[in-house]
Amino acid sequence: MKIPLWLKVKAATAESITDAGGNKVCAAAVTRIDRVATFSDYANDAEIKRVIALDTAVELDAFNMRAGRAPRLIALAARELDHFLVPMPRAGKGSALLTRLSAEAMRKVSQVFADLGAALENDGYISLAEDEQLHEAIAEAHAVLAALDEQITADRMAAEAKQGGS
Repeated sequence: MKIPLWLKVKAATAESITDAGGNKVCAAAVTRIDRVATFSDYANDAEIKRVIALDTAVELDAFNMRAGRAPRLIALAARELDHFLVPMPRAGKGSALLTRLSAEAMRKVSQVFADLGAALENDGYISLAEDEQLHEAIAEAHAVLAALDEQITADRMAAEAKQGGS
């Protein structure tokens, strides 16, 4: 039997509340909800009509992430939409980083195609284990390509600022 989405949200909410340190901490951590009991309702399966709102979920996940914990609620949303979360890259300074990221992106993308070829080589099909390995390799390549994209923009902006300041 498929678990209804609202129950998954309640479970992820309960885990997020626990991660944060409890209902009182959550009420202090988010801007719109200040009643401790509201967070209890959000996590309570018996409270069918009380599900955490998107803005509160984002703030709760952000609070937990600042403490080094996983974003449970937004990760659930991504999974339900058949997407995955990749942290936004932070652009560095200088073209050496751009060169390193370019090389890393080429290596990661090439590895995806090498792994795909190897998976198909034996029987022409992709097994579950091969599918999972390819998914991970593609996710890694995506993250490096996103970092490369951010670095290209950062380098361009730095060059424009330098030219404008000369």
